[in-house]
Amino acid sequence: MIYDAAIIGAGPAGHECALEIMRLGGKAILFEKGEVGGVCTNRGCIPTKAVAASCDVVDAVKAGASFGVEAEFVGIDADVLFKRRDRVAATLRKGVEKLLADAGVEVVRGQASIRDKNTIEVQGKSYEAQNIVIATGSVPTGAGGLALDGEYVISGDDAAVSRKVPERVAVIGAGFIGCEYAAVYASLGADVTLIEAQPAILSGEDPEIRQALTELLAKRMRIATGARVTSIDSGKKEVAFDGETIGADLVLLAVGRKPVYPEGLTGLGIAADARGLEVDGHMRTALPTVYAIGDVTQNLKLAHTAYAAGRTAAANIMGRDEIVDYSVVPWCVFTQPEVGRVGKTEGEAGEDVLIGRASYLANGKARCLGQRYGFAKVVVDAKTHKLLGTHILGAHASDLIGEACLAIKKGMSAEDVIATIHPHPTLTEIFSAACEDALA
Repeated sequence: MIYDAAIIGAGPAGHECALEIMRLGGKAILFEKGEVGGVCTNRGCIPTKAVAASCDVVDAVKAGASFGVEAEFVGIDADVLFKRRDRVAATLRKGVEKLLADAGVEVVRGQASIRDKNTIEVQGKSYEAQNIVIATGSVPTGAGGLALDGEYVISGDDAAVSRKVPERVAVIGAGFIGCEYAAVYASLGADVTLIEAQPAILSGEDPEIRQALTELLAKRMRIATGARVTSIDSGKKEVAFDGETIGADLVLLAVGRKPVYPEGLTGLGIAADARGLEVDGHMRTALPTVYAIGDVTQNLKLAHTAYAAGRTAAANIMGRDEIVDYSVVPWCVFTQPEVGRVGKTEGEAGEDVLIGRASYLANGKARCLGQRYGFAKVVVDAKTHKLLGTHILGAHASDLIGEACLAIKKGMSAEDVIATIHPHPTLTEIFSAACEDALA
């Protein structure tokens, strides 16, 4: 059988592409050497958020007295916690497998190799397709002479399947992965040191949000910014940075990822480097019958952009003319509390803007939940009042940011948001209140 598309990799980008091709009346075959669901389901988004949910319960128990609930936190049962994490990931993985089966997607297990622009080979058997889609993802990498060993120096992928709760943890790299794991380990009772070479954590975030989160995290861990790690000694269990040496039972290295390329790619004449494959807005490589989606490309390496890329590639394979709009992409950091952002920061938007802020402290639902810390900040065009950016620090920020995504995508003004009746009492009112503040 000749398929409309042969897709290598069953992560978010790959399996979404396969499903969309089937929805559009085509025929897709999907190749996966490991587990369906990719890093997101098995070693990333899902297992880490399952553990973060356990950490939220820990925080809730510790705060019980203020709610009139007599509860004593006596410790963490790591075995139960990690079994729950693995069960959540396994359930969602099985859900993806069922979706593929119900849609009629043929899934072939094994290492796929590209033989030519229309042929994939797995374990000596060839499969022909009108198009090939590369969705092979990425893996963690070391940097600056620091290397992963999978035992003492681990990656976020390793941590997502680990069952260890070490006493002392050094987290190197304070991007979103590093900050999330630092917060998780701190909630689980570890003595955490977060080390970042840049002058601040989360360098891409709005400075106000970043500073507020830094102050909150600093109450639970040590944060060393502008600091470069010079050595890691697994024997002595020590990490040295800027002339100082600290003890660490585990080192989590969160400094970057690199693309994974399928065998045979170079034979197609497609340029491949450490940044990833270059594609156009339709997700095509330099070779018209070969597409690339997800982390293997030079585009944003996020699960939700991978889903969008998968759908877009499928649409174009099936004769449509669609592109991915990367102008409105949400970023979320699942620390305690969370960070959510979309659009421009105040600095990126320029001088002719209005800034609005609203505090969790003044929100009725936040008060009821005991969530006193956090705020929303909006960036509004001073002339048109169009919403340019939204930044939220606080409980459920990752959920709240979705409304701002839609508002910016549709070119809505602050007045449009204010005129939209929000349910009361809810955290969504924080977004509306920030827009009101911008126009005050």
